[in-house]
Amino acid sequence: TRELALRGWTHGDLSPYNVLLHEERLVIIDWPQIVDIIGNPRGPEFLQRDCHNMCAWFVSRGLAVDEEDLFGDLMAVAVSRW
Repeated sequence: TRELALRGWTHGDLSPYNVLLHEERLVIIDWPQIVDIIGNPRGPEFLQRDCHNMCAWFVSRGLAVDEEDLFGDLMAVAVSRW
């Protein structure tokens, strides 16, 4: 998701079901809802939802992740390109 944020985008419907493992690399699928984080008035909301969906999955498996830190980091990356 950092690579997306560098381009100013977020998936818009990211969940663990849209992340596949292929030859030791993660591949994100299902792109029809891709959102411009800055250009779309609801862009930050979509990014927040993507962060929430992924972090909730990791937390449910006992991993310590901070959704707000992730969101803040990705927003900073997206904004820095402007």
